[in-house]
Amino acid sequence: MAKQRKLKGNAEAIAVLSATPDQIEVAGLKGVKSGQVVTVRRESQ
Repeated sequence: MAKQRKLKGNAEAIAVLSATPDQIEVAGLKGVKSGQVVTVRRESQ
């Protein structure tokens, strides 16, 4: 299960890096559960 979560987090992180600011905002809200997207979002600001 940990592997699946990591792979999902990586995919979300890649999606955030290639997303528009509005999409990043939405992804960040969804990422609160995993913590992956939120971290990437912070670094990109």
